Amino acid sequence: FLLPRWRRMVHRKKDELMEQSRIFQWIARVNAIIFLIILVTAAVMLAMSMLQTSDWQPQDAVVVKDAEEEQKVMRLGDLVPVAGHDVQYVELRSISSGKRLYSSSYGSSHTKNVLFLVGPELAAHWLYDTEDYHINGVQQLTMQKKHADTEAPAVALLYQVIKEDSNGDGELSWQDQVTVALTKPDGNGYVELGQFDALISHEADKKGEHLTLLVRKGGAIFVEQYGLIDFNKIAEKMLTRIGEKV
Repeated sequence: FLLPRWRRMVHRKKDELMEQSRIFQWIARVNAIIFLIILVTAAVMLAMSMLQTSDWQPQDAVVVKDAEEEQKVMRLGDLVPVAGHDVQYVELRSISSGKRLYSSSYGSSHTKNVLFLVGPELAAHWLYDTEDYHINGVQQLTMQKKHADTEAPAVALLYQVIKEDSNGDGELSWQDQVTVALTKPDGNGYVELGQFDALISHEADKKGEHLTLLVRKGGAIFVEQYGLIDFNKIAEKMLTRIGEKV
């Protein structure tokens, strides 16, 4: 009497375990399907986001052509007035493509050219006829204010420009030589003062007549002075060679 009853209990227990096993299998399958749906949805959303990002352009984007007629998308900066003059300028900046084309020391965007707007008629002209250089912005050189409530007018504009891969590492960076240049406040009269290993410091005098540069070139430190009327060099003196005392 007890043996058949025990066998029935064993069979019933096996049936219950098999039923539970089937339930767990169905739950695992459903979870796998849900996980697959989530993965597919995420992949589709990521692909759509990448496509939208690649086609997206900011409202200040412009298309320019280089010497090889290749189109490049860039962006315009803000209008900047030149102190004491009826002149404004706008920097043309590159848009990062996400590829490491240049040194990270420049960040993701670089000034490639400068557009000047002169006078009430907004006569326009570019600083360069190419967008192949890196420009470290525009610096206004001003004379000392005559009165506290008046604006000190700019006497010249100074530029630090990376024009070539001078160290041959395949990219433009501050490891390359820098060209220092000047223009009149309206962006005309462009003159290059020289190409240096580094521009350490620069300062215009109070009257706005002279510009003094502290530069490094050829393994030595030099101080150079230029006139801010004709941009001619007035004086040059080597202070020290690298590693020597002044």
